[in-house]
Amino acid sequence: MKFSFTKNNIIQLLLLIVILLLAVNIILEKLFTPALSDLDKTLPSSVINKRFLTALHNYNIDSSWISEKKLKKDDDDSLRFSYRVDVPADLPVSLLIREIQNQFDTSEVNIESTEFRKENSTELNISSGGYMKLKAVMLYNKEINRSTDTIGFVLTGIDGLSNEDLNNLLLLPEHFAGVLIPSKHSQELMKTLRSNQKEAAVMLNDDISELEFKLNTSYSSRRIKNSVISIIGKFYKAAFFIIDENSDIYNSIHYKLIKDEFSRRKIKLIKWDSFAELKNISGENLVSEMRSSKSNNEIFRLSASEFLEMPPLLETLRKTGYKFAPPSVLIKRQADLR
Repeated sequence: MKFSFTKNNIIQLLLLIVILLLAVNIILEKLFTPALSDLDKTLPSSVINKRFLTALHNYNIDSSWISEKKLKKDDDDSLRFSYRVDVPADLPVSLLIREIQNQFDTSEVNIESTEFRKENSTELNISSGGYMKLKAVMLYNKEINRSTDTIGFVLTGIDGLSNEDLNNLLLLPEHFAGVLIPSKHSQELMKTLRSNQKEAAVMLNDDISELEFKLNTSYSSRRIKNSVISIIGKFYKAAFFIIDENSDIYNSIHYKLIKDEFSRRKIKLIKWDSFAELKNISGENLVSEMRSSKSNNEIFRLSASEFLEMPPLLETLRKTGYKFAPPSVLIKRQADLR
């Protein structure tokens, strides 16, 4: 029986042989090429030490709580750093260890932690390339606290958000108060905010356009009073009311009447400028501004669109120990301190 090969058959056969040879070569490389040794993946002790201290700094561990221990002569020559770290009671050591792990690629180091319940401590060992590089003992200390504040946010421009952005805003876990200008649409927004466990604050200024709520310096006292009664009646479930000191109505003869109407109902008008304004928000600027704040329980104002971009920055603040509270709670606390 004779076989005849065309030119195309020969080309196909040669191509198949090439593919088979490539496959065999790949398999042989997998089987016989030695893996990178541990020494090839070794990180210098200085790099490990820097990343370890960075992780502690990210959680606002004060430098005075970190003490470097002198190494004994019989310690492994590769071990260059040993620490004792005091940890505030409100910070789980597990979060610190996770932050330390996040500083490294899993192929770079081996991190082992051992918890000692009786001593209320955790021992951490970091090795690389088969050599111990850093040790740390972390102990809870009830006498220390991270110097941070409880903060809140008031957000403007909520009524201008798209439905998608509004839904994304409401999904954020942080407390905030949405600032609303009195209108029928704002009444619906207030219901939406409250049903999603967020606060609604009502702003009194010159931007109120609907006649039922409008406050105009040219109005008679009677009409101003009727507008105030409508605002209080339709927004009585608001967490608090704000007055804009830069508005014409605030600087008019009518403001005393407005203030008295709210006072008679035991409602205090909060001045808009009493909230600190956040400008040019960035990771470094925001954290440094919060850390430099000298007063506790600060309330910050910014736009809702800016707040939507803040979750990574809020996570940074949360790591350092900041707590987020509803603005109304902080307003009451500030009033109690006066």
